[in-house]
Amino acid sequence: MGRRNFVSPKTNNGITRESLYVAVSSLLCGLSALVVSALLEGSCGIVALWGIASAVVIPLTMYRQAYCVSLGYGYSVMSMGIVLLRTFWNNHHALISSAVATTTSTGILRRRRSAAALVEVISFCSSSAFWLTLALISYGFRLGSFLWMRSVTVESFQPHKSTRPRIPYGSRIPLCLGVSLLYACMSSPVMYGLRGSAAATSEAVALTIATTRTGGAAGAAAVAAAGSSATCHNPFLFLFGMITSSHHHHGQWLQSILSWIGVGMAWTGAGLEALADAQKYLVKFIHEGNDYDFVGPTGWTYRLCRHPNYWGELVFWFGIFVGGAPFFGSSILAWVASGLGLYGIVGIMTTATHVAEKRQDEKYSGQLRYEGWKVEVPGALVPKLFTKKLVL
Repeated sequence: MGRRNFVSPKTNNGITRESLYVAVSSLLCGLSALVVSALLEGSCGIVALWGIASAVVIPLTMYRQAYCVSLGYGYSVMSMGIVLLRTFWNNHHALISSAVATTTSTGILRRRRSAAALVEVISFCSSSAFWLTLALISYGFRLGSFLWMRSVTVESFQPHKSTRPRIPYGSRIPLCLGVSLLYACMSSPVMYGLRGSAAATSEAVALTIATTRTGGAAGAAAVAAAGSSATCHNPFLFLFGMITSSHHHHGQWLQSILSWIGVGMAWTGAGLEALADAQKYLVKFIHEGNDYDFVGPTGWTYRLCRHPNYWGELVFWFGIFVGGAPFFGSSILAWVASGLGLYGIVGIMTTATHVAEKRQDEKYSGQLRYEGWKVEVPGALVPKLFTKKLVL
């Protein structure tokens, strides 16, 4: 039997599937390279984040309108964090590898190559920007997953119960682009924080290479003059110098402290919101079907304020802003974009609180338990920490 020539299947336009696959792959690779380049430097970083958020929000909103501000919100934030983490980790790996290649050639890490991997991991994971990015990823994943679980387990939150008017599919695209831009601006401080950390690491790498080439006491003096602890003879001192110089180069201790305060705020806010959401979910799930009596919750986080989940969300985003702000420098775009994102989420949470308060007053006004709880917890959104009747 003669050998048959394989003919690639063709589309209606006569284009082979293989050529179509290659064209699509090339397009995606080109877009990926553009996104990575924009995230690392330049004024198009916000546009790149916008594109990432839109790629998540648009499909979810097309599938179900309500997902635009629920699952689309959480998972777009998570996706931006993942892309940022992957992009800057690869950049960090390249920077450290260049230093290791140089120092290894002169014998510094010749017998202890594992120290190079240790330098790479510790110097990246010990930065405030890393923990800010991790907070962004975990927050988005937790929020998106919780909102999905709530929509399938609590009847009152299921999509068919929504009273919102249905938006035509064509009109959903502008809505998706608008909210995606807001999500990108809200998350942009993390990008600027990672850029600042990468710049510090780049300086530390350059310093390490220069020190290695200088060698001896002159190299140690150069490191000491620059504020680094690295030396050119001991691999463990080299490791310590890479880590410390990448975060405290030129004595930028105040910048580091402010950034770590932001990290603490972000994780605290995320934890508070998660606890408040879980508390309210359990109460609503247990009392499912009781839409007339006020059943709470009224304890734990709901002794801080009447909407601690909203308050936790605000604390989280304020933490993201504070954590990234020390790296904004003189960039007007960074301050404007991040400021608009923070302003937007504050406005959304304030409006959501007013709507929730109005809805609760209409349903539970006059009920003894509800009225007593409002007296004991006077703060609707912001905790009244100096109110004597507040029980923490």
